[in-house]
Amino acid sequence: MQAAKRALDEYTAAQEAQQAQQQEESRQAEVRRRMQPRSSADFAILHKELAAWWRQETAQIKGADADEEAKQEALQMLLAKETRLLQTIDKLKIAAAGSNRAARVEGLLQRLASPKQWVLASGAVVAVQTPGTLRAAELAGVYHNLVAADGGDINARLTALMQVKQTLKGGDSSSLPAAKAVLELVDRELDLLNRGRSPVGMEGLRQRVANSFLEALKCPQLNPEAVLLGFAASNKAQAYKFTHRNGDYQQVCRSSVAVQTA
Repeated sequence: MQAAKRALDEYTAAQEAQQAQQQEESRQAEVRRRMQPRSSADFAILHKELAAWWRQETAQIKGADADEEAKQEALQMLLAKETRLLQTIDKLKIAAAGSNRAARVEGLLQRLASPKQWVLASGAVVAVQTPGTLRAAELAGVYHNLVAADGGDINARLTALMQVKQTLKGGDSSSLPAAKAVLELVDRELDLLNRGRSPVGMEGLRQRVANSFLEALKCPQLNPEAVLLGFAASNKAQAYKFTHRNGDYQQVCRSSVAVQTA
């Protein structure tokens, strides 16, 4: 009986500890949703709580034992505080959009470069790198270097830009509209750097270089793995059409490329 009671007590204590841990994790998750919102639902919570706070504060001010002039002054201060909080939420939205986009891009690059999972006759699964996944990994590395070299280090930026040119100029790649768009933007930035232009004034151009290169990664003639993911990507600059006939993928990269000016 004592052993059974001891076992029950240990089980109960373990359950309580697990429940307490789950509650703490849930509390921390709710705090993170407010401190570092990421989704639309997170921001909906912030706006809802802000509205509830504003109603409560307004009711307290209007119900206070003070003259009308003091109440109006308090309401104006409340409005100014609400405006600052709304501006903070807007800044958090911008940060979340950038973070979410970076996560989507990273997920895309990882999917393209992931090794193939082959099942052997024994039932074992092995990861195998193919020419396609190796090419995807190479392009992902070039993109990462391009994004990382977006600061004030001119030498690092020049190295990243030259790496992009070397990657896209191989074989028939440079004749593709998607590659041409990237190369023209790269040449424009190189020209500006050679003229001594400050990197601060080229933020927009650098963003276009990165975005154009990312779009080029979705063209199967540059990145064969893009076909296997079934991409049909298009934007203002280019459209990619994929057809499948007799087991062979045929791609047509069409474009009315309108290269953006710096």
